[in-house]
Amino acid sequence: MKGEKTVVYALLFLLTCGALKWGYAYTLAFFAIVIGYQLYKRHDISMGYLQKSEIWLLLIFGVLYTVGAGANFDHIQNYIVMPVFAYITGWTCVETDFSTNKDICEINQTRYKNYILALTLGFGLYVSLNFFINQGTGRYLLEDFWSGEFKSATGSGCLNTFIVSLIVYSFVFEKRKKVKAVLMTITVISVMYMFILATRTQFVILSVSLVISIFFYLKEKHGVSGAVKAIIIILLIVVAGIGVYYYNLFGLKDVINGTNIASRIMERKGLEESDQIRTEGFISGVKGVFEHPLGLGQGEFYRHNMWLDIGRVSGIIPFAVMIAYSIKTFIHAYRLFKYKMLDTGLRYMIILIYIGVSLNFFVEPVLEGLISFFLVFILVNGMTDCFYYHCVDIAKRKTILERSRSI
Repeated sequence: MKGEKTVVYALLFLLTCGALKWGYAYTLAFFAIVIGYQLYKRHDISMGYLQKSEIWLLLIFGVLYTVGAGANFDHIQNYIVMPVFAYITGWTCVETDFSTNKDICEINQTRYKNYILALTLGFGLYVSLNFFINQGTGRYLLEDFWSGEFKSATGSGCLNTFIVSLIVYSFVFEKRKKVKAVLMTITVISVMYMFILATRTQFVILSVSLVISIFFYLKEKHGVSGAVKAIIIILLIVVAGIGVYYYNLFGLKDVINGTNIASRIMERKGLEESDQIRTEGFISGVKGVFEHPLGLGQGEFYRHNMWLDIGRVSGIIPFAVMIAYSIKTFIHAYRLFKYKMLDTGLRYMIILIYIGVSLNFFVEPVLEGLISFFLVFILVNGMTDCFYYHCVDIAKRKTILERSRSI
């Protein structure tokens, strides 16, 4: 079976490394291979996702958003067809693994982790290639390795999201030496690329990932005293970082001051203008959802928030549907994080990916500017939702079994 799984891992890797673009041909080929693998392994095709609300919320959203955006071929493809196929493909990848084993065994957890890591390694290659060709480049002149076109810093920054979200997983929880070495390498490259991109969002994601990992891990291990230790450790890290920079130890201050992010911070006028545009966009976005309940269509100024931009384009109903879908999928990720029967590394992998991606969605018009990134996350949603529902079913069966034994 290793050969079949290797094909799936390779397809996930190719999906995010930039060599192939989302489109009908690739999406349908990927879908056909995954369904074919399930049919080969279990001799039938499971469609458990049809019994869950998530796929229907996604479909309803896609139809309503497409109507608001203008129902042309590209919109039907990007907002209806491919999100649904992406979700089903993700679900089927995980469903197939559970089909022959009804318990949350190590192999089920390892394969889920490998799916996420395949996507992450693909992003890692993409980031590495862009990093090496953009040395000494300003943040407004960033070239894409595959297309040769100039890309926005924020769009390029999204490629870092999975990598920096999993920094603690890569350095602490991953136990396979070769995988760990690769993950650590792409993480270092990704962080260096962040200084070229000079986007604050990626630094926020990195910081949040570190803080959440340290705090909750120590709290789980040592209770209240662990939480206190976590706070002290975080404060010490911050103070140490400030000290190293202030006294220019190892020449770090000179290195940082020569980066694009330092130049951007020092030019406060540009930052203030950016913040003002985003703040005004957010306020007008909140008002606009209610003032224009049917939406304004594409072409208006971005609100720099995925949900508010949905409201801007297609109105309050698609906005509400996507809010419901997003909350539901995030709750599943959080419950898996709290489910102590799972491997610790897997639990942190899931919640940190969801937090990192959500932070990006809060500040970017994803559906209009980063549709491929959105589709990758929908694929992950399908995987996570399927994994979650199997965990729920297994927990229920164990509860029933324990009750029957106590009678």
